[in-house]
Amino acid sequence: METVTQMDVLHSENMEWLKKLASYSKEIKTMQESIERVVSNYAFRTVLPQIEHFQNQFVIQNHRLNSLKHTIKYNEKLVSANFISADMDHANTKEQIVTFGKILNDLKKELTRFLQQAM
Repeated sequence: METVTQMDVLHSENMEWLKKLASYSKEIKTMQESIERVVSNYAFRTVLPQIEHFQNQFVIQNHRLNSLKHTIKYNEKLVSANFISADMDHANTKEQIVTFGKILNDLKKELTRFLQQAM
């Protein structure tokens, strides 16, 4: 019975993480739209390298986000099959989600500073 309870907790966290990643995806899209507005308003050579930096970061973070989604869905399959290894994979995924959130938050702060200077 305890295994089922643990698996229910893991399932619940997986679903929570997928929602969080969907939210992160929206944030990245919003940041991309902000950069696109700057691109359309400014053609200064001084801001182009910074704009390229952000565009590259958006591609990288979207790739990472998709990788995390895949990992969570794989973990969910392990949970559904009641595999004991699901707990260990789950802990690793939790750490990756936290790290991704911090990276995205830092990117958002960096973008905000850039946009304030560019406007």
